[in-house]
Amino acid sequence: MSSDLVMDTCLLAGSIILKNGGETYRTEETMALIAKAAGMDDVNSSATPTSIILSFRCSGLDHTRMVRTPKRTTNLNKITLVNDVSRQFVGGKINLEQAYRTLREIDQKKQIYPKWLQHLAAATASGSL
Repeated sequence: MSSDLVMDTCLLAGSIILKNGGETYRTEETMALIAKAAGMDDVNSSATPTSIILSFRCSGLDHTRMVRTPKRTTNLNKITLVNDVSRQFVGGKINLEQAYRTLREIDQKKQIYPKWLQHLAAATASGSL
């Protein structure tokens, strides 16, 4: 299994979670679970609200990468979809290539509701309290 593909998959999953409003602990946990399920050793992940770092050992070599996520929004649907992909990969139902491909599709999905409708719903909900 390619360490680059493992790294890319883990960081993509983590960045989708983080930039769509997921908690940092969920980001760290998801990346670590995917890396360990892919057979990586000495897995360490760290997340802050604006960046994620992942390191692991593969075939005796250490690999570390950091990704910044400066823009954030709230899209719980994407977080749920990433969690589903993670569970499927860890459970052996899909392989790493399928997981990466699916994560790319999730990342490119547009918001379900347009911004104007989100703002209208927020204003309506705020006014009804």
